[in-house]
Amino acid sequence: MTILKQELVATNKNTLTTYHAARSNPKEGDIDWGIASAVIIRSLYKKQLSKALKAKINKEAVDPCEEAMSVFRKKVLADFENNLDTPEFAEIIDKMYFLNNELFKVSPEFQVLKLASLSKSSSRNRLPNMFLSMLPGFDKKPADCPSNFIEQLIIRSFDSEQLISSFSNIREVSNVNAESPYLPFLTDLFKKDLEFIVSHPRYLLDHITELLKLYSYLYTTQLSLNLTAYKTEPSVKPMHFMLENEKASKDRVQLTREGHKSAAKYFRLIFPYLSANESIQEPDDHQRFQPLWKVYDKIDSSDTSRLRAYVEDYAEARDEPTRDLDRSNASGRAWLSELLYIAERQFDQGKGRSAANMRFVRNIESDFCSDFAKSRGATGKVAVLNQDYLTLLTNISIGDSPKLRLSDLIQEFKARGVFLDKQSQQALIKFYERMGNVERMSDSGDAVYVRKTF
Repeated sequence: MTILKQELVATNKNTLTTYHAARSNPKEGDIDWGIASAVIIRSLYKKQLSKALKAKINKEAVDPCEEAMSVFRKKVLADFENNLDTPEFAEIIDKMYFLNNELFKVSPEFQVLKLASLSKSSSRNRLPNMFLSMLPGFDKKPADCPSNFIEQLIIRSFDSEQLISSFSNIREVSNVNAESPYLPFLTDLFKKDLEFIVSHPRYLLDHITELLKLYSYLYTTQLSLNLTAYKTEPSVKPMHFMLENEKASKDRVQLTREGHKSAAKYFRLIFPYLSANESIQEPDDHQRFQPLWKVYDKIDSSDTSRLRAYVEDYAEARDEPTRDLDRSNASGRAWLSELLYIAERQFDQGKGRSAANMRFVRNIESDFCSDFAKSRGATGKVAVLNQDYLTLLTNISIGDSPKLRLSDLIQEFKARGVFLDKQSQQALIKFYERMGNVERMSDSGDAVYVRKTF
């Protein structure tokens, strides 16, 4: 069966809905990490706000989330008043958990209340959907959150049919695309790391947003570094980071040549390549969107004539010339490469479409890179890990193991797209020594082990 859609009709529009959440003209508030974290948690718990609760929310409310919280608060207090010998104790519960939203620290599932204003078709789903598309079949249920007697009663009230209903398929609550992973090596590790923190609900609650931000940067940089190598399956590419307390210099060749700037120079290809890839596919219930490298692999001789006609129309719609291909002998794969060439050329500096792609690149830098890409004087922008992200990366890399040899830990970093030069590796050891989570098993220092921080 052909991977190309049945009706290949070229238009002069470039549309991107797959494989990345960045856009040229996003709406204000589209990239909301709090919403993204809540959506991921909703998918883990398979819980959504019930129709009964939504019916009690005023559609004209300034803050539907506050109204949802108010409905929940009344339910909890009523349950306590009905079940306690001293109903006035409910006032203490109110101050302990509902004042200053302390309730959200009790259990991750309460994050669902923050989604009261989120519709299934909202553009704010785009960011969490980028992660959900990496999680088909992920069904690891979060462990029960450690709680006292009072908190257990609050959770019981929350699970009432008046407030919460369950769902089995993520498409019931979100229009997430069905996508085969673009970066299988990173997708597998994201699943593994998410599975680990799901087993530790307190850690999940405290660090889910950091995990998403970390993986959004790793995904974006590894995607850009793999884009032009679409003739083979993607693999992790060197991407060097430094610790935030280090000094950058041009002498650190790996940091400058294989750091943020090496990935950023390909950001301009993300929109052209992904939109061109999307334009020739039309997934249905039996087929997912395929990454560019899989499309290249699956195209065969039966696709050649249709793809050639499409590429020629695509070029004409953009007033772009095609290169001097041997039209009678060029393969389908050659025409796919030509499609990508034209897709890129249409955004060349000075052309009418260039501004749109420049905005796209700026939005990637601001929305997905700002926590990591930092300016360091004459060295320019480099990838930096601050203490919080480094601690998170350490914990998820060690995972369920009690400790990991430092050399193995560094390999786990690399597998996720985080490379450290020798200077940064020495700084890493000093960081762990300050944290107190390092063990030296020999005087020579050859056997250095690192423990998790929790």
